[in-house]
Amino acid sequence: MKSIVGADNQSLYISSSDGIVRFNKNTGRITTWTNDQGLQGVSFNVQSGIVTHRNTLMFGSDKGIIEIPVSISLPHIYKGKIILSDLYIGNTRIYPDEEGSPLTDALDETSHLRLTNSQRKAAIKIKCINHIYPSDCQIMWAFDNHLEGAWHTLDDERFITLGEQSWGRHQLTIRAISNESGNVLDERSLFITFRPPFYFSFWGMLLELGILFTISYFVIKYLRSRNQMHVSDEKINFLINTAHDIRTPLTLIKAPLEELSHSDTLSTEEREAVSLALRNANTLTQMTDNVMQYELSRIDRGMIRIERHEAIAYIQSQIDKLSHLAQVKQQTISYEYPEETFDIWIDTRKFNSIIQNLLSNAIKYSTKGDTITISLYKDNQIWGFHVIDQGIGISSKERSKLFTHLFRGANAINAQIAGSGIGLLSIGRYIKHMHGNIEVKSQVNKGADFHVSFPLGKAHYKPQSTEFVENTDTNNLTLPPIVQEIESADIQQRHRLLIVEDNPEMLTYLKRLFDKDFAVYTATNGKEALSKLPYIQPLIVLSDVMMPEMRGDDLCVSIKSNIDTSHIAVVLVSALSDQQSIINGLSVKADAYVTKPFDTQILQLTINNLVENRLLLGQQWAKLDASTENISDSASELDLRLMAEMKEIIEQNLDNNDFTVDTLAYELRVSRTSLYNKIKGLTGNTPSDLIRMYRINKAKVLLRDYHHTVTEVAEMVGFADQKYFREVFKKAVGMTPSEYAKSKD
Repeated sequence: MKSIVGADNQSLYISSSDGIVRFNKNTGRITTWTNDQGLQGVSFNVQSGIVTHRNTLMFGSDKGIIEIPVSISLPHIYKGKIILSDLYIGNTRIYPDEEGSPLTDALDETSHLRLTNSQRKAAIKIKCINHIYPSDCQIMWAFDNHLEGAWHTLDDERFITLGEQSWGRHQLTIRAISNESGNVLDERSLFITFRPPFYFSFWGMLLELGILFTISYFVIKYLRSRNQMHVSDEKINFLINTAHDIRTPLTLIKAPLEELSHSDTLSTEEREAVSLALRNANTLTQMTDNVMQYELSRIDRGMIRIERHEAIAYIQSQIDKLSHLAQVKQQTISYEYPEETFDIWIDTRKFNSIIQNLLSNAIKYSTKGDTITISLYKDNQIWGFHVIDQGIGISSKERSKLFTHLFRGANAINAQIAGSGIGLLSIGRYIKHMHGNIEVKSQVNKGADFHVSFPLGKAHYKPQSTEFVENTDTNNLTLPPIVQEIESADIQQRHRLLIVEDNPEMLTYLKRLFDKDFAVYTATNGKEALSKLPYIQPLIVLSDVMMPEMRGDDLCVSIKSNIDTSHIAVVLVSALSDQQSIINGLSVKADAYVTKPFDTQILQLTINNLVENRLLLGQQWAKLDASTENISDSASELDLRLMAEMKEIIEQNLDNNDFTVDTLAYELRVSRTSLYNKIKGLTGNTPSDLIRMYRINKAKVLLRDYHHTVTEVAEMVGFADQKYFREVFKKAVGMTPSEYAKSKD
C-alpha cells in the first residue's frame, strides 16, 4: 500500500503498486481497478492521496497527479469463459479425424472423450476468456468428486493431466474462479472414458477365462495321465522285479520236473501229472519272458540290429511257432499273402515279439471254432500285416490305452482270461523303434483288427543308431552246442567245479546236480568266488549273472583277464534270455551262456562238453606244438602268448642241463607256484613234466635222422646223464633210444 484515503463514511480508497482498491466498510467488499481494467499504467507515490473539495480523489504518481471522482463506479461484475483448447497425447498435439485420434470434433465441442489404454498419457490445455479482467481468472478442476480438498489448481501452463485415473468412465469438472472475489466465473464438464487394455476388457477377461479353463483342463489331464503312468510304472516295476525273482524258483520247479520226466519208473498217470506241471511251468516261463522283454524295450532305445528277410517265408515261420496253440483251441489260422514276395528289413528280436504277441493274443481272446486271419501286403512305400480275430474285442474308449499304459480291457478281466497287458505295451515301443505304426479297429464281441505297418526298404533307419547285420538264426543263440554225452574215465577224475549262486536253494540244487561227477565248490557272489580261485583251481566256473557284491559277467572278465586264471572255463547262467543279453554275456569271453529256467540236460551236457574240450586242449598244450593253428579256438589270447613264450624259452635252453622250473618261472616273470598252477590247469601236467616231455619229443625227432648218436642226442636235449636219459625215454616211449632209432623203418 502507498496511501489510504477516506472519501466518505463507507469507503476507503487505497493506492498500491498494482492499482487502486476500494474497500466498503459496511459490506466488506473489495473492488480493484488495475491496468488490466483500463487504469493508466503508473506507479503511485507513498502518502500522496487526498480528497478534494470537489469531491474527487487525487493520487500522486511518477506520471503526475491522477484525479478520479469519488462517485466513480469501478468494474466488479464480469463473466469468464472456459475453453478446452487442445488435446495432447505424449508430446503430440491431437487433431480430430486423424488416424488413431479419439476426437471426431474439436475438443471444445466434445462432450465425451474416449481414450484407449495406450492413450492414457493424455493432457488437456485450458484457456479462460475474461475481457474485462483477464488476470482475475483462476482455473480449478476435479474428477468425479466435488468435495473440498478434491479440487486442483492449474499452474501457469494450464494443462490437466489425465493419466492417473482408473479405467472406466469419469466426469472432469472445470471451474474458472475470480481471484478477487472468489466468484465462479464459469464451469463446464467433460466425460472421459478410459478403456482398459484388451486383457482387462470384458471380451479379454472372457478369453482369459477360456484360456485358463483350457490350461486347467490340460494340466488336470496331464496330472491324471502322469499319475496313471506313475501307477502303471509301479505295476510294471513290480512285475519286472517279480519276474526277476520268480526265475530262480521257477527253475527249481522246472528242473526237477524235467528230471522226473526222464525217469523210467513213472507210471502213466504220474507221467501225465509231471507233463501237466511242466506245461504250466513253461507257461509261467513265457509270461516272465514277456515281462523281461518289456524291461528290455524300456532300456533298449539306442542301437537297433537290422537284418534282411524274405517277407512271406519269415512271417510264415513265426506263425508256425504258434499254430499248435490254435489247434489246441480248435481254431483256424488263415493266410493272405501277396502274389510276389519281397524283402523286409527288421530288428529280428523285436519283430518276433510283435507278431508272436499279436497272434498269441488273437488265439487267447478267441473262442473254439473261430478263424484268425493273417494278411500280409505291400504298397509303393510301405508294407505291413493285419492280425484279425473274431474274439471278445476292445471298446472304443479303451483302445487308446493299449500301447501307452499297462492296461487290460474290462471285458477281458470280466471273462477271467489270464494276462497282464504288458505284451502290447512292449510291442508299441518296438514298433516305434522300427519307425512303424500300429492301429486297432474293434467292436466288443465282434473281434479286433490289429494293423501294423513299416516303411519299405532300409533308408529310413538312421545310420548312427542302426547296425546292419547278416541273417542269423537267433534260436541257436540261446543254446550251447550239444554233443554226445561223454562216457569216459576223465569224468570220473572228479574235476573241480566252482558254482557261484546267491540263491541258497538254487545253489543247493546245482550242487546236488553235479556232485556225482565233479568235486563241487560253492560261492555266493563273484567277489567270494574270486578269492577262492587260487586255492580251488577249478576246471570250470558255473556262475549266475545277477548277484550282489560282484556280478557274474564281471567275475568272468576278472577270470579271463588274469594270466593265472584265464584257462578256467566260465559258464554264465542268467534270467536275461534276450538275444542282446546273450551276446553281451558271450562278449565277456564266457565259454557258454545258459538262460533260466534251464533244461538240466542241456546244462549238464554243456558242462561235460567243456570238460571234454578242456581235456583235448590240455593234450594239445602238453605237446607244445609249434603251430597255434592246432590249438582249439577256445584258448584265450593270454594262454596262447604264455605257451608260445614258454616254448621259445624251452627251445632256447634245450641243451642246457641246468635249465629248471625255477629258471623257466624267472624267464616268464611269474612265481614258481603260479607257474605250477597255470601249467597244471592248462595241461594236467607239472611244469617239470612238460619240460621233460618236450625234450623227449625233440629227442625222438633227432634219433630218426641217423646223424646223431644216442649220447649226442641226450646232450642236445639237456640230459647230462646218458643212463638217466635212457630210463626217462623208455618210460615215456616204451622203448630205449637205440630201439626207437632202429624202429624208424
